[in-house]
Amino acid sequence: MSYARTIKGDVAPETLGVVNAHDHLIRTGAGEVYIDPDHLLADVDKAVEEGTYFAEASLKWSPHGGTVVDMCPANSGRDLEKLLEVNNRVPNLQVIACTGFHREKVYLETRSHESV
Repeated sequence: MSYARTIKGDVAPETLGVVNAHDHLIRTGAGEVYIDPDHLLADVDKAVEEGTYFAEASLKWSPHGGTVVDMCPANSGRDLEKLLEVNNRVPNLQVIACTGFHREKVYLETRSHESV
């Protein structure tokens, strides 16, 4: 049996609705935030607002609403508790959290001067 693993549990793929395959609802630090603080997305209320826009618009194309794949891996400011709070507060939204780690060389501030 196929399934998609959301932060609230496994679901049937046909219930994903409209899928936003790469977005960021919450980012509490690391990576791009160190380069540019505008990448900080730590406000749950704002994420709920944005998630609600997406879920409501998704209902125009799917009775299941929408799914966001949040692309913050573990070492890039991911906050699963905040993501879950957003998910719990937004009807018709599912959230999939990516896994894995970014490689250190992705971020300029972690490179030595010799490798830049």
